[in-house]
Amino acid sequence: ILLKHNKALLENSYADRMEQAKTQLLAYETTKQQQQPLAATRISIDALQNELKQVEKVRQDIDNEYRPLVDLYLIKQKEK
Repeated sequence: ILLKHNKALLENSYADRMEQAKTQLLAYETTKQQQQPLAATRISIDALQNELKQVEKVRQDIDNEYRPLVDLYLIKQKEK
């Protein structure tokens, strides 16, 4: 139960961060495209896209770390 809870917390945290980054990206694109040339805007958009990639990698790392534990837990539950 604790493993499931921890995994759920991590997944929720990841999902929240992804939504924050997407919201920031959309708000930034909308605002800055009106104020600055596209070339100046792309630098920050690229930085946000890189952050999204890093967050996705962290999510995959978390899943890879917890998957064996969750699988073991499920096997033990089936044995009961």
